[in-house]
Amino acid sequence: MGDRKLNRVILSIPESGINKVADLADKIPGCIRFDIGEPNFDMPIHLKQAAIKAIEEGFTHYTSNFGILELRKAIAKKERQENRTNLSEDNVIVTPGGIGGLFCILKTILNPDDEVLIPDPSWAPYNLVIRVSHGRSVWTEFVKENNVDIDILEENVTKKTKAIIVNSPSNPTGRVLRKNETEKIVGFAVEHDLFIISDEVYEKIIFDGISHYSFGRISEIFDRLFLINSFSKTYAMTGLRVGYVVAEEKFIKEMGKVNRAITACVNSIAQKVALTALQGSQDCVEEMKKEYEERRDLIVNELKSMGLEFMKPMGTFYIFPDVNENSERFSAMLLKKQNVATVPGIVFGPSGKNAVRISFGSCTKEQIIEGVEGIKKLIKT
Repeated sequence: MGDRKLNRVILSIPESGINKVADLADKIPGCIRFDIGEPNFDMPIHLKQAAIKAIEEGFTHYTSNFGILELRKAIAKKERQENRTNLSEDNVIVTPGGIGGLFCILKTILNPDDEVLIPDPSWAPYNLVIRVSHGRSVWTEFVKENNVDIDILEENVTKKTKAIIVNSPSNPTGRVLRKNETEKIVGFAVEHDLFIISDEVYEKIIFDGISHYSFGRISEIFDRLFLINSFSKTYAMTGLRVGYVVAEEKFIKEMGKVNRAITACVNSIAQKVALTALQGSQDCVEEMKKEYEERRDLIVNELKSMGLEFMKPMGTFYIFPDVNENSERFSAMLLKKQNVATVPGIVFGPSGKNAVRISFGSCTKEQIIEGVEGIKKLIKT
């Protein structure tokens, strides 16, 4: 049976640029892993104990495809407290990670050939999931270093545009939107009657005393808002795959059909861990953030000394320097000659063609110094 029998959309999607780098780096002993987009911290001990307890109590069976009730209530409570939004558990669905939430949203709202505006640069799976959902991604450089450019959005919106995806703090740049910028995007979305998909999975990893301003705080747009969040980065539990979406109840009901189709329900034990994460001490979150900020300061100083241009990350554990070279070629040479793995910037959109993404969440301070030294040596040659 030839490829003509397979799904044309899937066949048209190239191999993941991030996974390609990771697969090569896995084979190199002692490789500096600037490519991995996850914490190098172990999951906190009280969360490990919650997993063990769930197993010992036999909590190993199916749950609701919307998630266990206790967890949905806890998520609704968190959002009410932090965003002053009038929510209940009926506004929450638990998904297999943030990407599972994104998939549920897009499969619920998109018809074939609907367009979605996405930031350039932005997390590569936005484009992937949009295409798998038979939609069309429209890359737009509307988030600048110091402002949000609504004129660029106006140039790219069409009658086919269904939604806009916003990510703050941003992967890969670390950019955090301020209140007035959030409101400008809201005004644009309302004017053009668009859904807003707000990816806020890095909301707890923000530096310099900057506050996170969630789209969930603007109650007037709740009828067009999908808020995505995840436990993965905040609590160093990426492999447990627990995320969630907050939206109007009527949308949550439809998303439940998608969640059931792809996974039946999120792992029952992982949901208990997530519940413990919300209800327990948040000291571990603050401790990890403090370490990330120290690493951020270190790598910013190192890259500045090399004369590279980049946006200073306000949050996340990523930095996105311009290396003034084809990103794929530079990343490949860096891995081959210096044993340092980075992700080519082109993976995150056309504007990243001469940049690389460096994750400082996945390595120690000593490894950061060693990895940057490898970048210096490559640039000198």
